[in-house]
Amino acid sequence: WVTLPVAPTGISDDGVRLLDDTLGAGVELAGLNVMTMNYAESRVAGSSMADASIEALGAARRQLEGAYRRAGSAMQPDEVWAHLGATPMIGQNDVAADEFGLGDAEALMDFAAKVGLGRTSMWSLNRDAPCAGNVDPTIADNNCSGTDQAPLAFSAIFATGGGRATPWG
Repeated sequence: WVTLPVAPTGISDDGVRLLDDTLGAGVELAGLNVMTMNYAESRVAGSSMADASIEALGAARRQLEGAYRRAGSAMQPDEVWAHLGATPMIGQNDVAADEFGLGDAEALMDFAAKVGLGRTSMWSLNRDAPCAGNVDPTIADNNCSGTDQAPLAFSAIFATGGGRATPWG
């Protein structure tokens, strides 16, 4: 798996070149994992983090499909989805306006199951807890999500599936 940042419009031109070079060199790529987080002004005002993530995944899917085609290995749309993954930053992101809440996680997992997304994960397990009273929930913290949640609430949502990647081991 290769992990790259993504905007709702897709991965950067440098990211596309990386995919082209990797596939063109004959590397058997298990998949492209995109970091669906920290969108800032690339997220359309009023759209949810789930909407922005789903839009980003659609754009990345088209870019990944093109990279495989240019490498001489055309894939069916469901095969491309199976080679794509998403990793959102749960709760408060580094960008103040971006908060990936429990509803966003549910919507992303529903979408992942619908299209057969190859991988879903989250950044990061140590943040899957409510913040203590002395922590500013509007600032991304390593030890809590900054959102109103029960401990491990995001883990419970992500455990519902949605991705097809084979577990390690």
